[in-house]
Amino acid sequence: MPSPAAKLTKSDASACTRPRLALALTGGCLAISAHGAWTIDHTPAIEDELAVAYRQIQRLVPDGVVLVLLSELDRIDTSGAFLLERALGD
Repeated sequence: MPSPAAKLTKSDASACTRPRLALALTGGCLAISAHGAWTIDHTPAIEDELAVAYRQIQRLVPDGVVLVLLSELDRIDTSGAFLLERALGD
C-alpha cells in the first residue's frame, strides 16, 4: 500500500510549504505564527505576507506586544531569517 505522501501532487506539496503568517489577538498581545518554507525560493511570497502582517499589526496593536512563533516553520534559511529580522527591527 503506498504511503499518503506518495499521493501528494506538486501543487499539494507547494501548498504545504507556501510561506504564510497566521495572526491571533489575545488581550493586548498579538501572536504571529510563521508557517511553511521561509527560504530564498519563496522570497516574494514572504515579503507579501510580512507586508500584510505589518498593516494588521499597526491596526490591531499599534503599541502592544507582538509574539512571533516559529515552531510551525517547515524550513528556514538565511534569507528567510533575514526577512524576519528586517521586518521585526530592533
